[in-house]
Amino acid sequence: QALELMFEATKQTKEEIESVKADVIDLKDNQKLDAGEYGLVTKTIHQRVAYIRQIHGLPNTKEVNKPLYKNINNDVNTMAGIKTRTQLRQKHFNDVMEIITNWFPSQSTMYVIRQLEMDFEEGNE
Repeated sequence: QALELMFEATKQTKEEIESVKADVIDLKDNQKLDAGEYGLVTKTIHQRVAYIRQIHGLPNTKEVNKPLYKNINNDVNTMAGIKTRTQLRQKHFNDVMEIITNWFPSQSTMYVIRQLEMDFEEGNE
């Protein structure tokens, strides 16, 4: 009977440890990004938008940047299941960095930009 009690106590301790482990992992995953990580996300987004402008020969103007930033930020937010980028958590960080690194604007965003360019060119003739 003493052995049975000891096994039961050991089993209960193991369950409690697993529960605490799960809580710690959850706390880590749901921590907000620290300033350095958030800054890296922002910097990487800026670099990606600049790269997209470069490969498409787009000017660095507010009219071009606005739809590109809107598109990339919406994609990041959708992927992470959040409303604003400030809601990013640790659990999102690696996936977000990967999506930014491989991101390309949607066809509709590029269409809007091309239309803006055509309107701008027509206005300068």
